Amino acid sequence: MKLFQLLCIVVLSFCSIQLRAQLTDVASASTGYNPSAPFFTFSGNTRLYAESSSRQGYFSERPRQYAFWEFNPTFALFGIPFGVNVLYSTEDDSLRQHINMAALSLDPTILKNYIISRAQAKAEEYLAKYEGVLESAKDSIAMYGDSLAKYNPERLKELEETVRMYDIRGMSAKDVLARRDLLEKAGLLSTFEKVMLWMPRVVVGTSYPSYNEFTLNGIGVNGVDFEWNPGKFYMAFTTGKVLNPIQQYIRYPVNVIKNPDSTIIQPIYGRNLTAFRIGYGRRDDTYFILTAMKAKDDATTQPYDSTKISTDTVPTVSDVTPQENYVVDFEGNVSLFEDRWILRGEVAGSLFTSDTRSSDIQFGDSTNSDVPGIVKDNINLKVSSFIDWSALANTTVNIPETATRFSATARRIGAGFRSLGLLNQRNDYIRYDVRIDQGVFNRQLSVGGFVRRDLDNLISWKRNTTEIFAYGVTLGISPRKLPYIRAMYSPYYQRNDATNDTFKVQNTTSLLSLTTGYAYQLFDVSNNTTLSYTTNTIRSFKAISDFDLSSITLGHSVSFSFPLTVSASVGLIKQNSTIKDFQQINITNIDINANYTLFDVWNLNAGINLANEKNASTRTGFFFGTTVPIWKIAVFDLRAEKNTFSTINTNAGQFLADFNETIVRATLSKSW
Repeated sequence: MKLFQLLCIVVLSFCSIQLRAQLTDVASASTGYNPSAPFFTFSGNTRLYAESSSRQGYFSERPRQYAFWEFNPTFALFGIPFGVNVLYSTEDDSLRQHINMAALSLDPTILKNYIISRAQAKAEEYLAKYEGVLESAKDSIAMYGDSLAKYNPERLKELEETVRMYDIRGMSAKDVLARRDLLEKAGLLSTFEKVMLWMPRVVVGTSYPSYNEFTLNGIGVNGVDFEWNPGKFYMAFTTGKVLNPIQQYIRYPVNVIKNPDSTIIQPIYGRNLTAFRIGYGRRDDTYFILTAMKAKDDATTQPYDSTKISTDTVPTVSDVTPQENYVVDFEGNVSLFEDRWILRGEVAGSLFTSDTRSSDIQFGDSTNSDVPGIVKDNINLKVSSFIDWSALANTTVNIPETATRFSATARRIGAGFRSLGLLNQRNDYIRYDVRIDQGVFNRQLSVGGFVRRDLDNLISWKRNTTEIFAYGVTLGISPRKLPYIRAMYSPYYQRNDATNDTFKVQNTTSLLSLTTGYAYQLFDVSNNTTLSYTTNTIRSFKAISDFDLSSITLGHSVSFSFPLTVSASVGLIKQNSTIKDFQQINITNIDINANYTLFDVWNLNAGINLANEKNASTRTGFFFGTTVPIWKIAVFDLRAEKNTFSTINTNAGQFLADFNETIVRATLSKSW
């Protein structure tokens, strides 16, 4: 049923796109508006993807058949820019967090992209007859500007227009607001558009705000996202639901070999989040911003449904608890010398309560409490609450003229620091990281290096402290008309201070990578040959899990004068290890594929992959694909592949069972 609904929606959307595009042209012409500022513009893209497989992958919960549809139109009505983002997937499940999403946005970025595209096209057209005269135009204005203004104002106007057009050609969308006066003087920005550029960005529906590293970044918020940056004033606000409550805790027999459909669905409390930002400056330049965030679980949502829980699978109370989180953050960014030197810093403090049902912390009566009343009235401190802080300092130097780039970063994430506005967060460590890259001889030679050091156990709450130290050097040689060379060497050391051998960690890893390649012409045939070698060595405490891994791959591609490209590669992988069942592994890989284009629009590709692990297993894969436009309606892409895996002995079979699978993937896409 879901798939049928999806197909109906998509067919209607593809059929209506052409009508809407025609409406754009008709509306612009019928209203008599200047073509530079049309009454109605409509653009965007859409994509329908479907996949069907004869089996479910190991360790994967993705179903054998699924499909999704993306629809991302943008339109402007009377110069007011709007955007729509829709995702509809058959994988959406009421027992999990929703995949389906929809959002309506009012975004001045759409208008900026339109304005800069129009302005640059006009500048290119104007400068076609003045190419190479920028410096002479500037000199003429500097030396003879007063005289020209008096005796030949038309010539002065022409020279000033030439300089303006050169400046406009080098602009990007982010420069539109800051340099709106330049565009207005060139007649490329209307008064109405100038006003509309001051609009805030507003998203209603599902959005993915990107605040900073310590507060809110990457998670989906179903609600309202607001950002406004007029001049040097900055403000942002986000509020909405980030987790839907899930009451079921269902466990099927978990054996990924015998039953690939095995899965566990954990109960989750509903969670809401609110964040606010205010500051000075622009986020793509110098700025100072204060951020506050609150996230809280709804403890009234019952995470357990006793009628759907097996008695042997009920988690303990500590497994799932309602949580609450406050984070306050201040960050600053200073950009100097046209972004050649950037200084950035950030500091944040968090209050995290792991169980809002736990007992309150008693501060005494209200008359003599040392805790401010505003704190007690607005923040509930529990026995499960803890406070910590994080900080970051970074400096970056980027000099394009000398191909020099340098960065140094110091980062501290407290052991108790938590932000429920982040997707993945590692805490309890200090890291120092320095990197440098330098190009010479017109970038035909590049050298680089990095040094990194990590320490954890910041408050001595763990059994021992772990230290990580790593460094690396890179070399790139790209002489013209000669083979290129890429080399990288990077050792990695991990140690802890445990005195008990059971908990002792003492690992040393080294990685060496060498790659060379050469592109050359032989008659009417273009050739490209590459050779790569990689070796990875790990040494562990008392040789418990040592291994040496090396691989070498030779590849070659041939492009003919007619639209055919053939590529092939052969690779050897060898591993020696002290780990049982992985002590000696030898794998040979062969890949061959071809690509051909018919009538300049119809692409065909096919290939084969063969892999053999000596005395253990074999794998064979075939694929065929095609991409073809369906008139002006859409582009259709189809790929079918067949993969087989078979074991030779029982030792290999205990990890992966034999399989024979067929996978078909189809995509229908359209941009307008």
